[in-house]
Amino acid sequence: MKQRKRVWSICLVIALVFSSVFTWNEPALTAYASEAETEQIVVYVAAQGKSSDGTKTVSIGKTPLQLDKGTFASEAVEKVLRTSEYKDNYDIQDTGYGPYLESINGMKTEQAGENWYYWSFYVNGQYSTLGLGSYELQDGDQISLIYSYDDPSNEAAVFADNASLNPETAAVESAEVSMKQAQAIAAKEIYNKYFAGENEHIPGLGNVNELYAVFSLARAGFEAPEFYGKVKYKLTHQLEDLATKGTTYDAVTKKDITEDIFSSGKASEQNLSFVVLTLTALGVDVQDTQKTGGYDLLKKMALKSTYDVSVYNRDAMMLFALASGNYKLPEGEEYCTRDEIVSNVAEYTDMSIEISIEDGIIDEAIMAIQPLASYTDKASVQKACRKVIRFAGKMQDINGNFAESKDDNVLTTAQTLTALGEFGINPLVETGDVDFVKNGHTLTDTILENVDFDQEKMSDVVMSYSPEQILRGITSFVYAAENTGETLYQVKTAAKTKEITEPFEDEKPQPDASATPSAAPSAVPSTGPSAAPSTKPSANPSTAPSVSPSTAPSASPVAADGTDKSVSKKNPAKKIVASKKKVNTKKGKTVKLVIKVTAENPKKATTDAVKVTGKKIKVKKITKKAGKITIKVKALKKGKQVVKVKVGKASTKVTLNIR
Repeated sequence: MKQRKRVWSICLVIALVFSSVFTWNEPALTAYASEAETEQIVVYVAAQGKSSDGTKTVSIGKTPLQLDKGTFASEAVEKVLRTSEYKDNYDIQDTGYGPYLESINGMKTEQAGENWYYWSFYVNGQYSTLGLGSYELQDGDQISLIYSYDDPSNEAAVFADNASLNPETAAVESAEVSMKQAQAIAAKEIYNKYFAGENEHIPGLGNVNELYAVFSLARAGFEAPEFYGKVKYKLTHQLEDLATKGTTYDAVTKKDITEDIFSSGKASEQNLSFVVLTLTALGVDVQDTQKTGGYDLLKKMALKSTYDVSVYNRDAMMLFALASGNYKLPEGEEYCTRDEIVSNVAEYTDMSIEISIEDGIIDEAIMAIQPLASYTDKASVQKACRKVIRFAGKMQDINGNFAESKDDNVLTTAQTLTALGEFGINPLVETGDVDFVKNGHTLTDTILENVDFDQEKMSDVVMSYSPEQILRGITSFVYAAENTGETLYQVKTAAKTKEITEPFEDEKPQPDASATPSAAPSAVPSTGPSAAPSTKPSANPSTAPSVSPSTAPSASPVAADGTDKSVSKKNPAKKIVASKKKVNTKKGKTVKLVIKVTAENPKKATTDAVKVTGKKIKVKKITKKAGKITIKVKALKKGKQVVKVKVGKASTKVTLNIR
């Protein structure tokens, strides 16, 4: 940190005070003066200081704001003060020279002996020669308000980042080796948890969300050629059945799956994308329908009729799937275009930043740009992505963390690594707008502290919730570090598979003729992987899937107050967790909230009453199944609404961002 000059002349001090907090009506120079006025920028404001007698202090942590381009610093500062603990105890005076920050918490401009105390104004670690009302903010600006003549800082402590502590080449190489080892450990643990031992099975269209875990394993270089071969065999034959018969049978879930169920429901684009990603990772070119049993996955995916009924992660997952094999969409009025899908996602970035600021964690924004990496040939897309990457780096604290909670921090770190990896960015190397090393602390530190290399185990924090998300983050980092031009979602090297030529044991059983066909494939079996991406994902667009609800669950009666009144043999809920703690929707729309339930008997639905409360919402339906509860809620008013869910003595909550 540079030391601020000590000014012993009273006259010079007064001059500095005027230049730091008064407006001189000088036009600010900006590189973007010709751009649209509606462009959004993100800036960060912090304040610190102590009074001359040491009895008072001011501390305002790093506060992000998304503002219109052309906004002056005075407006940003006042916005922060109005929402701070000093909202009733600050004074910005309107003078003939412009707005002047006179005091915060009673700490004002005053002389103490030969010294002066005042609020000085710094931008990006530099003393501003313009006043608050003259300085036009630029995207990424860090505004520091520092009081006290004795404080030598040229930026607030929350912005401190000592670049001399950045890892040198040897440390970077060591971290890269450790992450490669962590990748192997995580992949093995995930495979054993989901597909081996007592949970051994081959996933297919009956449990389509599990295919995302298969994709994650294959892209991580996990070697399981026979398992992969069976997955490929099962999928291609199930697709052939759909193409020729309009229906197929899944021996694991013991359910019939019709064409309408697979590709005409609310999760259709997500389902199709999972299949495309998995087959591509296993070496199948899905553009060649002869290799997919005659079923044209890309044509089905591109149909506007499929797109229009899908609500779960459609844009993001479609872009991932298309990028995986550099696939082309069919052309025609009945089909979506790649440009339309890219535009949908790119236009969402400003809103994703706004939501991330409200949530206090960056998942929404960093996930929004993950599928855009293959489409940055467009200047507008590239600019949006650069903005989010800059935002993500600046939202780290001085220890390189994104959240105080250890589990939230590791999940968000994984999402960030996934995004950076798609852009070929190694976060251990600081360049230009890319700064993810804070005072020597790196993103890989967060991941590696969750790995026991001696025992070859991942931490309980990782394995208890969506470990495949962590694996994807690690894998993205490894691809970026190896710099081979390949990414997690841009597949160039397929996993090795064993050729399977005849039905294997799991596929031999036939459906019970007396059984009633299922109305939908099972989205997430109780032993299968979680498809939820993080603690704070978006409903649309999201770059990682949320739990796809079954279309034919057994419904429970719901009272007017939202309480489930069904009664059976007692099976109390021990713990409940919202699969998605933040959900985006629109006014008047009905959204599904999925609550994961740990019951005394995990194989059966809990018998505890379900009570749902919240303002400006209407509970439409509550459905209980083993391991989860699905709640349909209608959003009645725009804004942020908190939905509280209580199941017996256990409780959780979901925040609805209603547009």
